[in-house]
Amino acid sequence: MNFFCYFLFFLIASDFSFSQNMFFIGISSTNYKNHAFRDVVRDIDGISQINKIDVENFSPSYLFIKNNVDENDIKEIEESEEFDEISDLFKLIEPKPVNLGGNGNLTIIRKDTREKVSIKYRNKDGSYNQSEMEKAAYVMRCSLDGSKRNIPAMLLEILDAIEDKFGKRPIILLSGYRTKPLNDITPGSAKRSMHLIGWAADIRIEGVSSRKIRDFARKLKAGGVGYYPKLGFVHVDIGKVRYWERYQYSKKRKFYAKKKRARKLSRTPILPKKINLSDLNKRTKI
Repeated sequence: MNFFCYFLFFLIASDFSFSQNMFFIGISSTNYKNHAFRDVVRDIDGISQINKIDVENFSPSYLFIKNNVDENDIKEIEESEEFDEISDLFKLIEPKPVNLGGNGNLTIIRKDTREKVSIKYRNKDGSYNQSEMEKAAYVMRCSLDGSKRNIPAMLLEILDAIEDKFGKRPIILLSGYRTKPLNDITPGSAKRSMHLIGWAADIRIEGVSSRKIRDFARKLKAGGVGYYPKLGFVHVDIGKVRYWERYQYSKKRKFYAKKKRARKLSRTPILPKKINLSDLNKRTKI
């Protein structure tokens, strides 16, 4: 028994990880709130990534999200504006950009190609640098055919504010502009998605909980914010202010819950019906 206790104490006291799906977090025992701590994340492909995570922004759910997410993994239906026709989507007037507190510099990394682009989209006088914004259009291009669309300055302002809020860590772009053919083959995508006109981005930040990103994006009140906790990303767009959440595998959960109940009922023993002795006497009476 003593040996077992010592063994447990040794495991708790040491900072370690075992197997590619298990995680241990080592936290300094002295004034840990003033320090960053590390989590060891091992992707499906076996490549370990060690990221520093601020205690303030850390959420345990961050350790259990799916890391290798792309456009084909978006299984839930996106929220979209209510339009009768797709053509109505392209008639929208681009909202006037508003400085949301970002410094005018933005770094974006595409998840699928790992391309990294740093842009200075806003000049010191508040005007927008068109040549730099073309870089944003390139990095946020359609992943199907590489076609580009001008990215609104307002969307860049939202991404910039989010980036600066969480220590100027690069924005990881999962999905930006989509052509209609790509949108049609993306599972669960809205038929009139803001991605079709380059007004939306699905993002995450390494080392930051998607819940924290969601909460801050909502405070901006600059457009739509969708939260996908199981896939670990947040959708932001410059449409009307609205919020939604989508939990992956909801249909599967309902199916398995129903199946579990059916299995439980099948295992329940059938008890004999209680016999009323007076009725039995009446039936057997001659």
